[in-house]
Amino acid sequence: MSTHRQSYVQLLRMLVSLVLKIGDDFQVSVAHKTPQLPEAVQLLLEGNK
Repeated sequence: MSTHRQSYVQLLRMLVSLVLKIGDDFQVSVAHKTPQLPEAVQLLLEGNK
């Protein structure tokens, strides 16, 4: 049981870091186009919960 939980936590961490990396890349790529980007990203993140 604890092994399963540990692998789940590892997977979750990997997913979070991946999402953060993609978010950073996305922010950099469209930062000069969209001034309200943080708001849009926040809405996206809340929609994924």
